[in-house]
Amino acid sequence: MQFRLLQNDTWPKALLLVVLGFFLPAQGFCQEPLRTSQGLFIPTGSLGTLLPEDCEVARVGSPSPAPQYPLLGKWTNTDSGVWFHPTGRLLPEATYVLYHAGQAAWKFPPIGTTARTAKVTIYPQVEEVPQNLLKITLVFSEPMREGVAFEHLHWEDAQGNPLPLPFLDLSPELWNRSNTQLTLWLDPGRIKRGLAPNETQGVPLAEGVEYVLNVSDTWPTRRSSLLAQGAYIRWKVGAPDREKPTPEDWSVEVPKGPEASLAIDFHEPMAYAVLQDVVLVRRHDGGDWLSVPGTFHISPDNRQISFLPSEPWAPGTYEVLVYPRLEDLSGNNLYKLFDVDLDSEEEEEAAPWLTTFVVKE
Repeated sequence: MQFRLLQNDTWPKALLLVVLGFFLPAQGFCQEPLRTSQGLFIPTGSLGTLLPEDCEVARVGSPSPAPQYPLLGKWTNTDSGVWFHPTGRLLPEATYVLYHAGQAAWKFPPIGTTARTAKVTIYPQVEEVPQNLLKITLVFSEPMREGVAFEHLHWEDAQGNPLPLPFLDLSPELWNRSNTQLTLWLDPGRIKRGLAPNETQGVPLAEGVEYVLNVSDTWPTRRSSLLAQGAYIRWKVGAPDREKPTPEDWSVEVPKGPEASLAIDFHEPMAYAVLQDVVLVRRHDGGDWLSVPGTFHISPDNRQISFLPSEPWAPGTYEVLVYPRLEDLSGNNLYKLFDVDLDSEEEEEAAPWLTTFVVKE
């Protein structure tokens, strides 16, 4: 794909932002071109039927009167679009414009004006993870652009040396409906004993080794703002976990007042992506059990979950159910180990874990 990046001061005011008039939505929304500290990025399909050979990029306010002095650089194709990385640097205070067939198609504002509002949190927030860690979850404060995760994730050893990403390359990526939560799977085929990838490639994580996951601040949101700052987390890898969670060890703190929270302590980290969907609180109302609306909060280390009802607790009898698909960090749930002998008999599905409490008048 050939592009030219040019400098020009002939920026027509009437064409401040002409985007060809026909964006093609990508996966349910329009992904816009983006400028970052690394260069210029044009997502696949973002400018409709844009033809690279008809494109030029000019700098607004350039001393050159005509678009005939291209900036040197490298264009790189990715699965999600095209990057331009200049040999020198794009001037932070300058505006650059993409032209298509002589018409302004997109304006890249000065780098300092690009909004940086989104935040990201990495789970689990623990010092040590099991050697057979199965899932990592990224939670964002606003909807993010999908399909570009691997371009903004970096996996390193304890000395900062880059390593290949250990995650399963899935398309589409595993986002929630609002595009604010991304689940990353470490390759299950390499974790599960008895499978060919495990025997030929080995496990993704080495016991006793430290790894660092970095999330780049160049990750764009759906509305083409950027992360306010990057994030990283360092994990030490411990022994593999090949035991099911044990409800006998859990503890429950019942609400001490009408506006207090209910809390469950699992005494070990659970999988964030699953934990928020497996707990149900309901109230006995005559002959029926009615679900209690409210908000769940998961502790940073994924060991506890608390529940605050939308309305103050009413007097009565309540049940707390935890469904058996609750998983620990290694994918072991209440009725089955993730890493089981493929020739063993399948275990019967367990019933939900249940406890009751009473709120007095």
